[in-house]
Amino acid sequence: MPITALINPPSLEPITLAEAKAHLRVDHDEDDDLISNYITSARTQAENYLQRTLLETVWEATFTRFETALKLRKAKVTEIVTVKYLDTAGAEQTLASDKYKLKSSYEPALLVPAFGLSWPATCQDLEAVKVRYKAGYGTTADKVPQPICQWILLQVGNLYENRETEVLGITSTLSDSFFTGLLDAYRIMEA
Repeated sequence: MPITALINPPSLEPITLAEAKAHLRVDHDEDDDLISNYITSARTQAENYLQRTLLETVWEATFTRFETALKLRKAKVTEIVTVKYLDTAGAEQTLASDKYKLKSSYEPALLVPAFGLSWPATCQDLEAVKVRYKAGYGTTADKVPQPICQWILLQVGNLYENRETEVLGITSTLSDSFFTGLLDAYRIMEA
C-alpha cells in the first residue's frame, strides 16, 4: 500500500467564513478565527471519511516498486504532475508523460503504463516510485457537491454550539445517520 503525503493543501475552503456565519446566524467578528478553524476541521473530517480531497490539492504517493496499476488514493485525480523513480542503479529518473496513462474514471484512480509499454525496472527501496498528482473537484468552492458543503455547515454548527466533547441533556434533532447520509454518495469504498 502506498504512503500518500499532502504536498500543497487547498488554497481555499469549500465554505466561506461569510457562509458559515450566515448559517450560524453570527453577526459579529469576535469568533471569526474560531469559525474558520471549524470550517477547516469539518472539511478535513469530510475528506478523511470520503477518502477524497474536495478542492485542488497536490499529493505525493510513494510506492516500493511499480505495480501493474498504481492506485492513487486521494480522489478525484485531475492531473499527474510527475512520476519519479529510482532506477536499478539507485539514480532518480523522471518518467516522461507519454509513458503512462491516468485512469481517472476509477476511484481510486489508477496509473498504468501507456499502451504497449511496461514500467521501467527500479532498485529495491521503500521509496522507489513517487507519483505527484493533483486531486479535487476543482479550484473553486462551487465545484464541490452541495450535499458535502451542507454537511460541512452542519458540522461547523455542531462544533460552534457544542464546544465540549459531551453535553449532558442535549440531543441533536438531526441524527448522525442524516449527517453521514449527506456524504455517502461521494465516499470511496474499496473491496
